[in-house]
Amino acid sequence: VKWGLAETPEKIPLTIQPVDCKVRAIPLDKAVKTGELFELFPRILSPMAFFAFGAKFPEEQRQAPHFTVWLDGVGRFWGAVLDVYGGERGMGVSQAHPGVEWNEDYRVLVCE
Repeated sequence: VKWGLAETPEKIPLTIQPVDCKVRAIPLDKAVKTGELFELFPRILSPMAFFAFGAKFPEEQRQAPHFTVWLDGVGRFWGAVLDVYGGERGMGVSQAHPGVEWNEDYRVLVCE
């Protein structure tokens, strides 16, 4: 299942970089705004590491939705989510407003 920019991945603003880190999924214990995530989780996964995680561990997203956020070159927030919709694994990418809240069901991915 693909929606948003996942339907046209060539339009996703990314910086190409090597991916090599250990990843930990941290459950949010409360709703957290997009703009607060970098302060709470300074080692939040880059989009490339996030997508590598999704490709390498596809069944992790069946346990809970996983996400990451990043800033593009002009300071806009973007977010990506790995989850399950209608029994099928899904991935979504979209621009994220700084005031949007991620609820406690989500797991943020960070580098260890």
